[in-house]
Amino acid sequence: MKRLISVSLGLALAWCPLFADGVTRALEPVAGGCQVTLSWEFAGNVESDLIIEERFARGWSVDDATVPFDSLDASWFSGTVARFAVKPSLLAQPGSIRFTLLCGEGAAAGSVAGDWKMYLGGTLRKGAVVGARELVALDGSGTAGSSGNSGVSGNAGVSAVAATPVAIKSFRVVGAGVELAYSGVATGGTLVVEGCAGLDKPWMEIKRLAVAAGDGMVTLSVDDVGASRFFRMQLLTEAE
Repeated sequence: MKRLISVSLGLALAWCPLFADGVTRALEPVAGGCQVTLSWEFAGNVESDLIIEERFARGWSVDDATVPFDSLDASWFSGTVARFAVKPSLLAQPGSIRFTLLCGEGAAAGSVAGDWKMYLGGTLRKGAVVGARELVALDGSGTAGSSGNSGVSGNAGVSAVAATPVAIKSFRVVGAGVELAYSGVATGGTLVVEGCAGLDKPWMEIKRLAVAAGDGMVTLSVDDVGASRFFRMQLLTEAE
């Protein structure tokens, strides 16, 4: 089981639901991708579609053939972003939609984050999609890809992974990109860099690379940085 602890550069606010209403995410590795189930439960007078936006790691894309269009008034897919407008008639009772994200070459693991909004009882309600975040695909043998996924259990071939926070020593803007100096890496492993666009925005993985023990530097291009203004790092290693 993975321990997820993160150290961020700057301040971050923990998301806490103000209402019992909300959307949760479950993930299941499948051949060539990962099946996503978005479930909802609301109490009150439904007055609009439920708008869900999911943002996933580069290299992953929505398999159009698996999208339940009959449950939607609209949908939109572009690159690593997917938006769904769930019909109001389906929201009076707990329900869900399910679709598959396909894993591109070299992207056997990643993460997903999202948020939702709708009008309920005369009020605009919104929040983060909570639940599973780590994407992993199954290979042709039915086991997890070789890059591994620390958030999945119960699948043969998935190694347990420990996540250790990595301190960011300095932050320097270089042209349109960023250099992050880090310290505190006691052993080699996979360094995962996450970015966040603001204090109330979700963290998204923007880069991962193999590193050796000791201090080091990560260079992020303008494409890596995107809209991110805050950064944090963690080291993934096989759990002992």
